[in-house]
Amino acid sequence: MLFVILDVGVCGIPVTSEGALSSIPFLGSLGPWIADLSGIVLTLVLPAIRLKPQERSTEVSQVRDLEGSSSSNPILAVIEDEIRNRILLHMQKEVVGACRRYDWETIKLAAGRALEEEMTIRPLPDEKYQAARQSIDAYQQDPDPRQDSQKKYAAIVGLLRWCSFNRLRNGLNAAAGETGS
Repeated sequence: MLFVILDVGVCGIPVTSEGALSSIPFLGSLGPWIADLSGIVLTLVLPAIRLKPQERSTEVSQVRDLEGSSSSNPILAVIEDEIRNRILLHMQKEVVGACRRYDWETIKLAAGRALEEEMTIRPLPDEKYQAARQSIDAYQQDPDPRQDSQKKYAAIVGLLRWCSFNRLRNGLNAAAGETGS
């Protein structure tokens, strides 16, 4: 929404200035040209303007769907960060819901399939594949429900390091139909 408002403001400056520039006696017919050029200049200069220095996080995103850093443009960085926060909030709700809905058998089945699918599309190095396979094989229920929920959450978020969220969610739904959970 902020982007649309900003866009209207930037585009509105040249449009409204055309009439004002045309009314200046010595500019006369040059008003529309100056207004059009000012729009082009604004478009080229605005991305280079920095409102404040932005601190960069040295931590690399561990979620495959959200790789990449914010834009160097502070205005775009705010928009990108807000979009990223909304996606992470939605993902957190989905992961917590998945922890409640699915048992370990379903999670293991979906994770194993997602790993093999990922190897088909974007092969992982052998050491990462073996580590992921061992991690999946080690999934087991904890007698303490609170600990079990935390382990499920960590397992599902851990899967997102090499598997897309959408693929994992679809895999969990398919596996649930097969395991009956």
